[in-house]
Amino acid sequence: MVSVVLLIVYLAFFHLCLGSSYGMCIAIGIGCWITWLSICVAVKNIFINQFEYWIHQLVGLDILFEGFNPVHEGLGFYFCASSFWVVFLVYHYIVAPRSKRTIQMLVPVSDEEVSMSQASSGSY
Repeated sequence: MVSVVLLIVYLAFFHLCLGSSYGMCIAIGIGCWITWLSICVAVKNIFINQFEYWIHQLVGLDILFEGFNPVHEGLGFYFCASSFWVVFLVYHYIVAPRSKRTIQMLVPVSDEEVSMSQASSGSY
């Protein structure tokens, strides 16, 4: 849900910049970046890990930098937004769950934990 709100902020930035003056684009960029940053910090614990959190922060930084771009014409930013979403969805639903399972498999388990697990499951 938070990613949808962030997507709305991202798209709102570009729509507000269409036809705006350079100074206004800078102000809109700073405002949207502060909004983005505030949302990410407020809900920091919902991200899968620090990597996902910082990826979201980099997208927010993109908004700030785009504010200093003097030309915002057309609707090409939808391609950029859809690219961010594809990367996010692939990471969030494919890569992160796999790496979490891999990390769990690689964590060393003591003999005591193994024997406790076997005793609880009934296998010796």
